[in-house]
Amino acid sequence: MKTHTIALVFPKTSTKGSASSPAFEILQDEYEIEYLENALRQGDKQPLQEILYRRTLINEKEDLQADYVEELLSRPFARPNLQKQAVLWLKSKMKLNTHRQNENQAALVIAEYAYQIYQSNPDRIDFLLAGPNSQVRIRIFPLVTRLQGT
Repeated sequence: MKTHTIALVFPKTSTKGSASSPAFEILQDEYEIEYLENALRQGDKQPLQEILYRRTLINEKEDLQADYVEELLSRPFARPNLQKQAVLWLKSKMKLNTHRQNENQAALVIAEYAYQIYQSNPDRIDFLLAGPNSQVRIRIFPLVTRLQGT
């Protein structure tokens, strides 16, 4: 059984969150979690900054690629094989976006549950949540001392 890891990071600008805006950042990508760990080991004061910047660059690149494909499709004299490939890419992109949304929604539900566990016992910063067919490793990174009642 493969174990997926979700990390909850309390950023320095963290305030009390709501259901739609949690008080933590969720990391699911192994690269991001590894980067965070290395940055913390090296004493980085703002380890989330680079991760969020990288996410922004990836989103911008994907948007540019989507704009390019859309432009190709809108050309009246585009070759049929080019149009066919562009349509296939768009369908694939839509499936990928749906998958990402579902994955993010599931991660949010798991993270909120893990946060409740952490709130009841702040010593639990690395634990497993297991179901009949899967398990998720939860890593908690409290980057800021949180005030009582927040």
